[in-house]
Amino acid sequence: MQEMTAPPGATAPVFYEQEEHAHGDGGTLFGFWLYLMSDCLIFAVLFATFGVLGRNYAAGPSGADLFDLRLVAVNTGLLLVSSPDKREYSEVSGFRNEFHVRELYRDELLDLLKPHFPSLRLYGQKLVFNSAIVALDGNPGAVEAWTADREARSIAPRLDVVPMYFIALCAKRALPERSAALSLFGDREESVYAHYNHEVRKNIDAGHRIAELEAELERLRQETSASTDTTAPRKRTWWRRNPSE
Repeated sequence: MQEMTAPPGATAPVFYEQEEHAHGDGGTLFGFWLYLMSDCLIFAVLFATFGVLGRNYAAGPSGADLFDLRLVAVNTGLLLVSSPDKREYSEVSGFRNEFHVRELYRDELLDLLKPHFPSLRLYGQKLVFNSAIVALDGNPGAVEAWTADREARSIAPRLDVVPMYFIALCAKRALPERSAALSLFGDREESVYAHYNHEVRKNIDAGHRIAELEAELERLRQETSASTDTTAPRKRTWWRRNPSE
């Protein structure tokens, strides 16, 4: 019990009692061990059940006879494989990526996958710049793509680009029939296009600065040339050797 200062107008001090709510360290430690032992008991029962019934199936079919997870996974799963196009990524660009263990040509990738997967669908991926026209009213419609060829002065009714990466969708069984022939992905910030604009502005500013420096250099050359012409001593003829002459 503790004594408290009397409030104004009171003639006697006020006493109150303080209850202890904190638990000792012994109660917390006991609860922790109780929780841990309950989990250990559950796992011990699970392992004991598996150890007793794992091989005791009364001469009937075992779990391995009824279920083959590897066979189920191979026949129902889909394998997605990606590889850079060696020709476009390394040979045409002249760039070597030290982190690529191996790069494949298109024929090499297909020869590697076809013997193991009867169903195979090959896609190409590349970062491209396009002009997009999108319906804003939300009405569904067909998707079309066009590619302009400057040299041939023609427009092809498809997205005709040379891929930088190959993406192969493989399966033991038939692949889903409904799959997109063209898939586009972008970000609202248009980070790639923003970076492109930033680099273009830097190149333009650098070009202006180079032009200013070249003009300044030309002006200094002219000034130096004019100064050299006015201060150069005159050549004396061969018969005027004596300064007094």
